[in-house]
Amino acid sequence: RFPYRGSVLAIHVVRLLTVIWGMGAIVGAYHLAREIVPGRPTLALAAAAFTAFNPHFIFISSVVNNDACAACLCTWVLWLTVRLVQRTGTGPRDLYRLRFVSKCSQSPSRGRPMQQNTTSEKVSGPETPPRTGARSVITRVKRYQGLSSAAILGILLGLALLSKMSALALVTLVGLALALAWWRERDVEALLVRGALVFGLAALLGAWWYVRNWVLYGDPLAWDVWLSDIAESSIGPLELVRQLGHVATSYWSPYDGLFPAWVFWGLGLLALVAIVGWLRMARQIVQRPAGAREPLAAFSTAGLLLAGVWFVMLFASLVKYMLTTPSDEGRLLFPGIAAFSLLLALGIDLGIGWALPRRRAQAALLAVGVGTLALGALTPFFAIVPRYALPLLASAEAVPTSAFPVDETFGDVHLLGIDVSPDEAGRGDTVWVTLYWKALAPPPDDLRAVVQVWTLGGRLIGQQDMTPAGEIYPPDLWQPGDVVRDPYGISIDENESVPAMCWTTVRVMLGDELLGSASLPAALRLKASPPPRGEMAYPADRHQAVTLGHQVVLEGYTLPDPLPAAGEPLTVTLYWRNVAPLLEDYVVFVHLFDGAGHLIAQGDGPPMNGDYPTTYWMPDDVLADPHIVPLANGLPAGARLQVGLYRLGDGARLPVYDGTDERVPNDAIVLNVTAD
Repeated sequence: RFPYRGSVLAIHVVRLLTVIWGMGAIVGAYHLAREIVPGRPTLALAAAAFTAFNPHFIFISSVVNNDACAACLCTWVLWLTVRLVQRTGTGPRDLYRLRFVSKCSQSPSRGRPMQQNTTSEKVSGPETPPRTGARSVITRVKRYQGLSSAAILGILLGLALLSKMSALALVTLVGLALALAWWRERDVEALLVRGALVFGLAALLGAWWYVRNWVLYGDPLAWDVWLSDIAESSIGPLELVRQLGHVATSYWSPYDGLFPAWVFWGLGLLALVAIVGWLRMARQIVQRPAGAREPLAAFSTAGLLLAGVWFVMLFASLVKYMLTTPSDEGRLLFPGIAAFSLLLALGIDLGIGWALPRRRAQAALLAVGVGTLALGALTPFFAIVPRYALPLLASAEAVPTSAFPVDETFGDVHLLGIDVSPDEAGRGDTVWVTLYWKALAPPPDDLRAVVQVWTLGGRLIGQQDMTPAGEIYPPDLWQPGDVVRDPYGISIDENESVPAMCWTTVRVMLGDELLGSASLPAALRLKASPPPRGEMAYPADRHQAVTLGHQVVLEGYTLPDPLPAAGEPLTVTLYWRNVAPLLEDYVVFVHLFDGAGHLIAQGDGPPMNGDYPTTYWMPDDVLADPHIVPLANGLPAGARLQVGLYRLGDGARLPVYDGTDERVPNDAIVLNVTAD
């Protein structure tokens, strides 16, 4: 509460600085666009709008982080590199300066009036070669003009190198800009002076951090030290493409699920229009007439090149980062937000201009800017505020009746209940486990809750280890009597084995000390998705269609190909289809007999390794149920399996009926394994 003191005051001060960094990035985006597209102020405003009204950038510019700082510094470094290339050579401003110096140098003395030039001279016409004495003055002015900008560029580059590791790519970008400036001037001395000034100041300000890392860790990036604190991962091309989709959505949205789908469809449509515009622009650049200075009258090719190269380098570094660790976050592209906003505005303008007249195209671009303004302005009220609303209930009686009552005390908190929603989920879905706490006293700030979801067979489906309501209402702020709603999202892996029944456990920790635990019985069903149309629900290669108790049908089974050798187990997968509810839990028996009818091995066990007991089977469920039969001496000739279901309590088997509804002897289904 105000007035702020201590760490709370420090956080507010840093947040204010972050807001300033964000504003700096917006102003830099405008100036960058004005530098590259000097004749189109509308495009500069659009680029600034795409930066300023990006909901994620608004959010990231209001919290304690380094992304806004890096975005601001990288934007101004990019602007200065573009200026470095744009303002070198013999542009109109330089021509004016050189003529002024030339005329001054031709004056014999300060007291003697300079001879008037009566010849009418056009600015765009060829310049009269100066005398030998003036030529050296002109050369020095050309060589050292812009050194103040180079010094500022070096300072900002050094600060950017301290803000974020991805800013290291700016070193390459600045080197490219210096090379382009040299290509325009063909002056080696100017190149060396500018390069020494820029990189010298950058090293003076930013190199110490990397030297420190080298001394302490033997690596200027301290990469291995950083990796030791995170989870490394290795993903394939398909997973990379999927994660790039999340990068695109999270570039605009600070949280998953914050916006409805139509928002992203609209942004995707804008991206397609921009791509059309980029292709149009590339075509004009490639097909420009020989000797033309710029392919498009209002655009700078060199500036667009630098902006595009910077964003491509940043995107490539993000892809490499994603291949190392889970990092599909769009905010990691914010150091290039000004470049992308300009390219997006330019692409949309050219893309719309391909189909509409100029006035209508400008009106459409204005409408797009207004749309982004609305998105950015409404997000705090309709998305952020509801997400950060205090998770307090009026009283314990307000806990939903769907929550399973727990009524256990752990130190200063009382766990009222646990709720799991939805009660059915599939692969790729998110299950929400919500805990309902009541504060008896303000708990310590190191209170933790470890929420885990298990199958009945003992497999861990997912877990979350978090501070209760820590993102919105940390425990040390809880007041006695507060009833707190505390949700945890558990993602179901795409490769998870289904169907299965799951139960939930909650371990309450104080630091590393276990205060106690609670559990919720099986309340979550993981269901299998229906097979694509035209495909079988069960890929059995040997079909049976035998009925057990008029409740279950064995549709078929599969065996490994080739069959296992001696000492290797035999895995048989049974495909069950449920017809009617089973009121008791049954165990699957799998008995292996040789050709003479002697039992040589068996692999009894609950269906689905215990994950999905028969009392939970639903009508039309189709289950792929693997069982392992250990083998000591391999499979003999004429080997057969006998399978079925029995009650664990008394061993009574579920009756088996053949296709004519006649009961099968021993209530066992015979499956051929090897030939006689």
